[in-house]
Amino acid sequence: MAGSLGMLYDRLLTLVAAWALEFTILKGLARLTMWKIIYLVAFQFPSIKKNLVENMSKENQMEQTALSIEHWQDTVTTFNAWRSACRSFVLDMRKEAKLGGRVLGVPVVDPDRRVGSIADYQRPGHFLCVYIEEAHPSDGWAFSGNIDIRQHKTIDSRLAAAEILSLRKPSFPIVVDSMTDEANIKYGGLFERLYVFRDDVIEYQGGRGPSGCHVAEVEQHLLRYKVHRFCPV
Repeated sequence: MAGSLGMLYDRLLTLVAAWALEFTILKGLARLTMWKIIYLVAFQFPSIKKNLVENMSKENQMEQTALSIEHWQDTVTTFNAWRSACRSFVLDMRKEAKLGGRVLGVPVVDPDRRVGSIADYQRPGHFLCVYIEEAHPSDGWAFSGNIDIRQHKTIDSRLAAAEILSLRKPSFPIVVDSMTDEANIKYGGLFERLYVFRDDVIEYQGGRGPSGCHVAEVEQHLLRYKVHRFCPV
């Protein structure tokens, strides 16, 4: 009798587990369908497409690139664009870095494959570029006429992509985010973001790029620091 009850109990557990798995799968499919419907409604009507492109143009979101509107206007309403924008928004909401908070010592990799901490690069008047995941990979949200860079699968592919950037001969070092994307996740880097560190404190935190990325604000912040440092009130 006890054995029969035990077998019945095991069967019930198996049945419940199967139902739970089926429910989870159906719930996932329902969510995916819902997001696809939202995507189709929100982005595929011509008037909405037009307004989106016009707003991006007014905000000069592409002013720092060599790409014209013809290169990107037909891409902003694709599913890959929507997915990238959602990821950027989620990273922005969940970032740990806070204005006035401590600098987060996330790992970064230099061109010689040496692993260090982003906090190790704090030097007065020095700049650093941390190359994170590719914002517009050729196998993702791609622009026409852009450099052919695929999504990074290894640290070697990320370093190779950063090497293309270094060909522009910047006056500052370039390091890359680790393949666990800690810098991107903790600092909300996608698509781009500007920070100013001093004495292990985040003194300036820019908005989510590209629309919230303003180099002039960083310049004004540094000028104020210079004035207060040499001409204290």
